[in-house]
Amino acid sequence: MAPGEYLGDGSLGTVEVGPGEAIQIRSLNAISGDVAFLGIPNENGIRMAVEDYGQIDGHDVEVGTGMDDLCSADGGQAAAQIIVADEDVIGVIGTSCSGAATAASPLISEAGMVMVSGSNTSPALTSDLAGTAGPNYHAGYFRTAHNDLYQGQAAANFALQVLGVSSAAAIHDGDPYTEGLARAFADAFEAGGGTLTGFTAVNKGDTDMVPVLTEVAAGGPELLFFPIFQPEGDFIIQQSETVAGLEGTVMMAADGLLNSNYLALAETEGMYFSGPDVRYGENFNQSTGATAADVLADYEAEFGEAPAAPFWAHSYDAAVLLLDAIDAASYDQDGTLVIDRAGVREHLHSVSNYSGLIGSMSCDDFGDCSSAKITVIQNTDSTDYAASTANVVYEYAPLAGGEQVGDIEAIVQPKSGGTFILATTQGGAHVNHGMQSGVGIGLPSSKVFASLVTLDSTWTPHPYLATDWNISGDGLTATFNLVEGATFHDGEPITSEDVAFSIQAVQANHPFKPMLAPITGFDTSDPHTIVLTLDHPHPALVAAVSDVLLPIMPKHIFDDGTPIEELREHPRNHTDVVGSGPFTLTEFVSGERIHLTKNEDFFIPGRPYLDEIIINVVADENSAILGLENGEIDAYGFANPLNAQRIAENADLVLDNDHAFGVGPTNELQFNLNSEALSDLRVRQAIALAIDRDFVTGTLHMGQTREQLTSIHPDSPWYNADVERYDVDLDRARELLAEAGHADGLELSITYIPGPDAHQKNVAEYIAQAVDEIGITVTVNQPADIGSWAGMFYAPDPEPWDMTMNAYFNWGDPVIGVHRIYMCDNAIKGHFVNNSEYCNERVDELLLSAAQSNDFDERKAAYDEFQEITSEEVPLYYINTLPIYLGRHPDVINVPDGPWGFMTSMMDTWLDR
Repeated sequence: MAPGEYLGDGSLGTVEVGPGEAIQIRSLNAISGDVAFLGIPNENGIRMAVEDYGQIDGHDVEVGTGMDDLCSADGGQAAAQIIVADEDVIGVIGTSCSGAATAASPLISEAGMVMVSGSNTSPALTSDLAGTAGPNYHAGYFRTAHNDLYQGQAAANFALQVLGVSSAAAIHDGDPYTEGLARAFADAFEAGGGTLTGFTAVNKGDTDMVPVLTEVAAGGPELLFFPIFQPEGDFIIQQSETVAGLEGTVMMAADGLLNSNYLALAETEGMYFSGPDVRYGENFNQSTGATAADVLADYEAEFGEAPAAPFWAHSYDAAVLLLDAIDAASYDQDGTLVIDRAGVREHLHSVSNYSGLIGSMSCDDFGDCSSAKITVIQNTDSTDYAASTANVVYEYAPLAGGEQVGDIEAIVQPKSGGTFILATTQGGAHVNHGMQSGVGIGLPSSKVFASLVTLDSTWTPHPYLATDWNISGDGLTATFNLVEGATFHDGEPITSEDVAFSIQAVQANHPFKPMLAPITGFDTSDPHTIVLTLDHPHPALVAAVSDVLLPIMPKHIFDDGTPIEELREHPRNHTDVVGSGPFTLTEFVSGERIHLTKNEDFFIPGRPYLDEIIINVVADENSAILGLENGEIDAYGFANPLNAQRIAENADLVLDNDHAFGVGPTNELQFNLNSEALSDLRVRQAIALAIDRDFVTGTLHMGQTREQLTSIHPDSPWYNADVERYDVDLDRARELLAEAGHADGLELSITYIPGPDAHQKNVAEYIAQAVDEIGITVTVNQPADIGSWAGMFYAPDPEPWDMTMNAYFNWGDPVIGVHRIYMCDNAIKGHFVNNSEYCNERVDELLLSAAQSNDFDERKAAYDEFQEITSEEVPLYYINTLPIYLGRHPDVINVPDGPWGFMTSMMDTWLDR
């Protein structure tokens, strides 16, 4: 055929597709890294479109392996170079990010190919919408995503006309998308009569946003617009709460953060997000005939989840537009399909009033094809992404202007003041968790003492007393920079020497021996920087210096001549306590009451919100639940599934099912290997063979707990379920007892931790009944309180014991919470944890190996073998997971959602009263 009989003039060359060969196109999206949430749905949408479209003139369409643009110029350029090297490729669907497109587009254009993006929005890639090409426009570039000049106008209109603000600031990160949208917003806001108080940038990779937020706060903006990506967006919203002057500032972001991961952050509740109108509903693609609803249903069925970001439909439409263009620009020549590259571009430029999943599309001279309808949503529920993205409060169409279409939910500002009353059944001898573990100590300690970092709900560390940190590539050096101007409660400065002293004190006293053991050296030459030297890599180092695990203590108080290994008995652990955290100790009555008062000189401005925290130690769980129902207490963490159901059915209370999720509590029967009878493995195995885990979890706990076979929590990646189970076998149990010399029976005792009866007392009584079937008579001893129970281990001359129920915590990484139970050097009289006095050199080797490696597979192999050995030797018999529920009143706001729950500072918690 001659030019003129088909689209195109041959000026850019042609591609020939022989009989049986596939037409080649490519996808180029961010499918790894922090922005994969955007690129993966794009990639999936493209492949669904190709499948729905089918063949073109008898030829399959092949996308090939998805290319990764890395959401960066370097990534876009590298991928484009690979794509253009294949002369059979017609076009590319992508990129995800405008920065990647800036580098990829000129290469694609020069090769005569086309590039159709479903999510690029930078104005620089197309035009100024007034007839002038953008600085990064290249022929052959098209997009189904909107031009951010529209989005900037929509966001500015919403701020001015709906929210009624008159001043605003904007933050970008230098990326063409973020800077372009921030500038579009700023220009439109000022053109609309608003005052721009600041226009600034962060760097990609920054974690400390306090300096730039402080700069923004100095201008006093009513609204802050930050159209950036994660993880920087996480740090901005989370750290904004710590910056004085931003307390009442409205927070608004854009489609770069409009994804399920970001909206799940509790701090984003109340925020506004501009972005494309995703109310696709029954919109249909005119070429495939598929409706948006059908494609979405197919997406969820095929990939097992809903798209995490909104541009999957834009990418579907982009792929179909390209396939239509290929079809229009191709012809058959003696069985070979000939595709004219110029014709592909010609067809795309001619698209007008095309019906797609995203609505009606028309492509202009510079490749903008989107309907350009913009909406603003408000995130009102961080637990329900679908509901929040459907909560459209404003819509904008370029030709029709904008209007408010939904109710604006008032952003609730934190209130300062008030007394928060927390109940616990566990008391402690003091308030310094650096000396001794336990919930009764951890609850007050985490508020009286600050730590270096704090962990959020995703285990991500955030600055606390440390502003930033760095761990060397070999894992042998860790540097933490400290907040300048931070002081202890007595006004003395907090320095690197205090941090070094605190680590040494924990190493010498805390029962979690392996937790900080690798740290062997300290450089404190700079008072605001501490450099730690480690003798081997520590995979759990950052977690080990978080929240409750590393209280920063005043060296000038504790280093008074008392030997460091005897600091557990220091009177300043409970009397006239000088801490570093947001609350000071006002009153301490061991086993009864702890009264904490706001630290007016706390180093984080505006924190804490609460005036007081009172921790009441109650006699039992039922008393605490009754106090919660009567309004006498504000919150209580507990483990009884019966009480969980009771709270869930109370309309005046809130039940959190996953409080303190990272603690990883377990429920187990612990044996004293110094007991003559229990030192015999056969006796321990016989007892294990008599216990029915299914009865405990299914009947005693009503199906609310899960079986646990080893010391590592089932939710941990290190858990090994392929170990000796000890399924019930009473005949074999009796045989083992007879072999051990107890054919005529045996008398033992069992103790339990007072408090959570469902897991301790009730299970202890069940075990006594179960082993009675094999001839073991067990006396169940009820301790008066938790101190009496712990006295079995701590007393200088503890009374002999046989068995006890226990509830060890994993604390996230086995290095912190599990090693301590089994290491030979932790079997110390009067020292908590390895009180079974179990010792196995091979187990020590495996645990040390796992503690010194950052390689997942190496650690997994070591922990697998460790669990196999300890399950065979059964120094402890693990029964079930131990849930931690939290009952609270609904006016308790910003409940800590990190892995340690209430064993954190609570500086952000407030009462809506």
